[in-house]
Amino acid sequence: CGGGYGVCCIFLQTCGGVIRENSTYFVNPNHPDVYDGTGSCQVTVQKLHPDICQLRLDLDMFSIAPPEAANHLCNQDQLLISGGSPTPTICGSSTGDHMYIDAGLGQSNPIVLSVITSGSFPRLWRIRVTQIHCGSISRADQGCLQYYTAISGRVRSFNYNTVGGRQLSNQDYSICIRNERNFCGIQYNA
Repeated sequence: CGGGYGVCCIFLQTCGGVIRENSTYFVNPNHPDVYDGTGSCQVTVQKLHPDICQLRLDLDMFSIAPPEAANHLCNQDQLLISGGSPTPTICGSSTGDHMYIDAGLGQSNPIVLSVITSGSFPRLWRIRVTQIHCGSISRADQGCLQYYTAISGRVRSFNYNTVGGRQLSNQDYSICIRNERNFCGIQYNA
């Protein structure tokens, strides 16, 4: 990027776009302003190389309508991912969270990211899509939706906040923690 002159390129895609560059951002219409429309906004991720095994989705900004109060289901807005490993439907606020999506082998299986919206809500999303090679140290174990790699950090579920976040229903997924060099255990604090 930048022909070796140190210039950083930022790639953005929104509704109907195709992601063909690593570290491309999937953004809401009107980005960086909020979006209050309804419908389906989706992008298709094309693998850069057949040796891409995973995608990492970093939810740099993610705020869509929260789950409904009775059963905590994402009835108004949803983030859906198809074409890769199964992922739960999420909604609400998950800024700072991430997901790993197993992408399978070969280059012919695109992954589609969709944000489905209905009703009025000031939505904002900016999701960085990173493609991970099969032999990369950054690759999560297969089946890990969230993967933590530092010697300290915070593990939390999607839409978690201590003020008014509702626990999302139907969130059956694996959170994995990489065993770091020279460490032999994990300590959790509440």
